[in-house]
Amino acid sequence: MEWLRKPAQQFLASCQHALDDLNNQMIQLPKAERAEAMMGGRGERWTKLKRSGMLDIVNRLLKSLLPEAPLCEDASLIERYCPGLFVCISAFYASLQKSLGENGRELKASDFVDLIHALYIPYVSYFRADRYMSGVLQPLAKDVGTEVVASPAASIDALKYEYLMV
Repeated sequence: MEWLRKPAQQFLASCQHALDDLNNQMIQLPKAERAEAMMGGRGERWTKLKRSGMLDIVNRLLKSLLPEAPLCEDASLIERYCPGLFVCISAFYASLQKSLGENGRELKASDFVDLIHALYIPYVSYFRADRYMSGVLQPLAKDVGTEVVASPAASIDALKYEYLMV
């Protein structure tokens, strides 16, 4: 059984290149900076790596899907004009950040399927995700006014609350 469908496979392939680049950049860091980065990916350098990786992922997708399209050179344009893609890629980096360090959680193939579904977050009021992905997605969803719920029961409760309170 194939676990990932074509859109998730394309996204995974684009992300894999970004991961390879990130790994190469980490290897080139001085030992002290590499240790700091491995403790959870924070700070200005992480932000730059994330922005660069976001542009790389988007431009790889553009090249494979719309070869004639110009490259994107400004990550803020992704957030403005493609908010679903912005949330999806931001969630990828947030999940990656949680995988770094001593107690990091290993990324799973199913995470990429969840990330593809996260494309919908800016367009819905509620979004259902598993417990792990809820923690990754909620901060991003909050910025676009979406509530992420971690269980079917929480989804029902949120809908009941909204519609009974109206």
